[in-house]
Amino acid sequence: MRYDAGMHEHHSQAKKPKHLPWMAGLLLCSLVLAVLALIERPNDQAIPIVPAGQLPTESRTTTETAKAGKELYPVYLVGAVARPGIYQVEPGTCLYQLVDMAGGLSDSAASDAVNLAAPLDKHQFVRVPTRQEVEQGTWSDPEPSGKNNGLIDLNRAGQADLETLPGIGPATARAIIAYREKSGPFACIEDLMKVPGIKEARFESLKDLVCVSG
Repeated sequence: MRYDAGMHEHHSQAKKPKHLPWMAGLLLCSLVLAVLALIERPNDQAIPIVPAGQLPTESRTTTETAKAGKELYPVYLVGAVARPGIYQVEPGTCLYQLVDMAGGLSDSAASDAVNLAAPLDKHQFVRVPTRQEVEQGTWSDPEPSGKNNGLIDLNRAGQADLETLPGIGPATARAIIAYREKSGPFACIEDLMKVPGIKEARFESLKDLVCVSG
């Protein structure tokens, strides 16, 4: 029999699998998609994670309080602190915590001239003096508790201090605070009778227990 090389070549080409080019194309597409996925994959290290202990005290306190659903009230801090201003604090906050929220004491602060452990009242004004002010005698300590020589200061006392007065309950204490917020500081102790619910008879029982500051 005569060997036909042309027929043999044609026969070999006919037996080649026709799906090889298709499989090669699919493999190539898969490789391209894998490379694109690696390129577009978000970098986990690009997201900064700040430990809770490194958050500013003010932000941490406000966030934790908001989550707990606790009431906040404003306190005005000025004087020898890093960031004077009005801060929202929760009930039971002490002066040292407020100072920490304000960035701490300044280098000139007379830290031993104030009671850093004193609790804060609503709408309280607190001033931290400098050492120079204390040495020159230009500063006197208005007690953060709202008391002055054992008397309740009607212009500084918070609700808790006012409720220590005889016959003054939560509603009347809030009325006293609301009056001074609306009308300004009490000019004299007799102005206490302008507060709804406090008449002359009740004032007589209070007049020796209260005072007013400038």
